[in-house]
Amino acid sequence: LINEFVAEIERDYNHPSIIAWVPLNEGWGVSGAEKDPKRGYYTSSLYFLIKSIDPTRLIIDDDGWWHTEHNDICTRHFYSTTDLLPATLDEEISSHKTSVPKPYLKPSEYKGGPIIYSEIGGFGYDFEDKIDRKWGYGRLIEDSEDFFDKVLALLKEFDKRKEWIQGFCYTELYDQFQEINGLLTFEREPKFPPHKLKEKLDTMFF
Repeated sequence: LINEFVAEIERDYNHPSIIAWVPLNEGWGVSGAEKDPKRGYYTSSLYFLIKSIDPTRLIIDDDGWWHTEHNDICTRHFYSTTDLLPATLDEEISSHKTSVPKPYLKPSEYKGGPIIYSEIGGFGYDFEDKIDRKWGYGRLIEDSEDFFDKVLALLKEFDKRKEWIQGFCYTELYDQFQEINGLLTFEREPKFPPHKLKEKLDTMFF
């Protein structure tokens, strides 16, 4: 991992679209870190290694999972059905307010700073009904209007909590083979009229 990631940084250092380096995602490669301090130290070491190569960019040590104190943005991944969404999201935000360990490895804790939900959504909808092995979070959606309503309901809940949430990234922009949770198909065809979502977003998050 270290050799490959250093090579990637050196290769892509001057690419203008990169705003943060993310060496780990969801604890992959450091599973069990909440019980093994050595894995947390390893995560921290990646932060300092990357910072020594590129001090100009933000670093997210382990996206959406167990952070250490050596991390620039607190990130969470959030997938929930609409009926459970408000309570689940409030519980998540409450954990940040009270600085409970999760999503931080002990003895690290949240000490303020931006909270980004770097993965949200995941509603599965096979717009063209041609994927054999389909996958999405929760029950697969069967029509465009229902899909739009669920996406909008999710974004409205985040808008209500914008005081605590500084940003989010929807999963995903477009389908990836069997993962049919994109806003667009694999061929980049919208699953609902894009202007409908834009009209709603223009009144949110500001």
